[in-house]
Amino acid sequence: MLFTRTTDLVQRLQIARRELALEAAIAKLDKYHLLILAPRRLRFCLTINARQGSNFFHVRATPKKRRLRQAVALAPWAKPAGSTDERIERGNRWLPAWRRRSRLLIVEGPNDAGLSWGRRHEPPAGLGYRATTLRRKIMRYRKSEAKEAARAQFRGLWAAIPTPFTAGGQVDEAGLRRNMRRLTDELAIEGVFCTGVMGEFWSLTKEERKRCVEIVVEEARGKCLVIAHTCHHSADETVDLSHHAEAVGADFIILMNPYYPPANEAMVYEWFSFVASRVDIGIWMFDPPFAGYGLSPELTARIAGIENVCGIKLPRPREHYLAVKKLVGDTIVVSDPSEPDWLTLMRDHGQKVHQSSPSPYLFQTASSQPLREYTELGLAGRFAEAQAISDRLPPLRAVYDRWMNAPWTQRKTMPIAYLKAWCEMLGMAGGPVRPPLLQMTAAERADLRTDLERVGLLTPAPRAAAAE
Repeated sequence: MLFTRTTDLVQRLQIARRELALEAAIAKLDKYHLLILAPRRLRFCLTINARQGSNFFHVRATPKKRRLRQAVALAPWAKPAGSTDERIERGNRWLPAWRRRSRLLIVEGPNDAGLSWGRRHEPPAGLGYRATTLRRKIMRYRKSEAKEAARAQFRGLWAAIPTPFTAGGQVDEAGLRRNMRRLTDELAIEGVFCTGVMGEFWSLTKEERKRCVEIVVEEARGKCLVIAHTCHHSADETVDLSHHAEAVGADFIILMNPYYPPANEAMVYEWFSFVASRVDIGIWMFDPPFAGYGLSPELTARIAGIENVCGIKLPRPREHYLAVKKLVGDTIVVSDPSEPDWLTLMRDHGQKVHQSSPSPYLFQTASSQPLREYTELGLAGRFAEAQAISDRLPPLRAVYDRWMNAPWTQRKTMPIAYLKAWCEMLGMAGGPVRPPLLQMTAAERADLRTDLERVGLLTPAPRAAAAE
């Protein structure tokens, strides 16, 4: 058995893969019957292309007495021949005593005492463990298949989510989980964009960004897809965040235009090329006004030619959108995240995904889901019916314009405080914003609530009876 740090092994295998020496690196690991990786507060699922040598399984270990620790157990094998199931079974032979119904174990117990040997099997003497099974996680496409995977998987409504904070300014992990469950269980969102502009990524430490991605992936598993924003002003840090997103199970990553230092088009292309050459996961571009500059259609098309660049979120004027579409064709997925234009983009330009905005969770409740209704009708080609539903939304869109669009267009203020307050009024976690953003005033909060009550999204608060 080998016990080591996750980051050490991840970096070693990533280097070996880039140097085309992965098979030799895996061979060195094959002498161990079991590999145990136990970083603090992290959970990884390492995925190596089976044709290059191995798949890895992850096991989460949570100790008693609420001391958070997590471990990863890897069952390696070196020979890539055979079907996926045959490779899995060959890997399982390393752990003959373990229960293999799902071929993956979650082990719960204190980290420093050892591992149990499986569900319904007695643990070694003196160890107070129990083990349960969990499905294994593998990336569903190869790097060369990222474009095809994006075309197949991006459909319907994707939500750009905030990062909720506690009153003390810490990441509200329980609140983030609760928000995810509303999105997946109540609103049936197809995908989630996390740790982006709406998620105040610039205010999060790298560790907080990673933890948020882990939580979102855990809550989304089996329910919706995840695209994680991993951009950082350091290209190396961007690669590290991207490796982490891929390792924990995000489906895609998205990169905002590099925002510092000022760069010409050759420099911007080199930045995307540098990152893309060092990761396998599919990459989306994100060309927002917040970056301070935009990608030209020609530069967008050039970046789209990179092997694993597979999409662009493009909140730009319609003429720019059409110019990009003309140059890239169907090479990558192009999505304008404007909700008022979503049905038109479906009907006139073949857009199949709203990727992404806060509208899917700000406009909808468990009992009223107009975006879901008109989206499904539009994607089915029933545009007249979809238009009838969309035509009921202008009052709600006017509220969105006032609180979410006007602060930026009129005052260059990012509207995250208003977004979080709106979320809280719908029962989601929000909390304060972090500097340099300003908190919402009590008067502004009251005005927002009045607007949401007026358009029927909230039930008016009961008023005290007048004194006689």
